[in-house]
Amino acid sequence: MTVNAVVYHEPYDTGVEEIDDPHAPEQVEEQGVLEINFAELFSKGLQVGTGQTPVKQYNRRLRDMIIEGRAEPSFLISHRESLQDAPEMYERFDEHEEGVTKVLLSA
Repeated sequence: MTVNAVVYHEPYDTGVEEIDDPHAPEQVEEQGVLEINFAELFSKGLQVGTGQTPVKQYNRRLRDMIIEGRAEPSFLISHRESLQDAPEMYERFDEHEEGVTKVLLSA
């Protein structure tokens, strides 16, 4: 979902966790530029916030849930590979190869 799609079409209480625009020009993606129609954003009175996820706020609770068997995060892992295969897996991940989402490397 692009930011402009949210600005133009979504209800006011929409939150966007991740921005991904598959139609963005390649040079824009490489520069890490995010194109937003601020005039439309401003006219609707929308707010934009940025920042990292507060990991420290959740990590101990999540760890305890995993230990207690109440959370099972292993479904996120798409591949389990040896450390020897790390260069290939990084390349596949970097190229956005379909199905390569989270790689667990072990010695």
